[in-house]
Amino acid sequence: MYALTYLPIAKKDIDEIVRYIAKVLHNPIAAEHLVLNIVQTAERIAHAPYSIQVYRCYKPLKHEYRCVVIKHYCMFYWIDDSKQTVTVARVVYGKRNLTQYL
Repeated sequence: MYALTYLPIAKKDIDEIVRYIAKVLHNPIAAEHLVLNIVQTAERIAHAPYSIQVYRCYKPLKHEYRCVVIKHYCMFYWIDDSKQTVTVARVVYGKRNLTQYL
């Protein structure tokens, strides 16, 4: 199993998503379920990080990102074999221009 880390911006993404769903959409239960789903998915990925295909992008990226869809959100992560770490980089609403967030 790889260690799991979240970039500060990924934590901020998750906080903003939860706040939006709970406060703006007035659905705190859905917000709670989504954050639980995000955390559980990240933990599963830490067990098998290569099970998700590489995210293909039209521009060069700093890392080899992989993307998993959770409900309407895309969670991007990269793998560092030398440190045996999976880093969650961003969690972004799927209908946005995803590449601008990487």
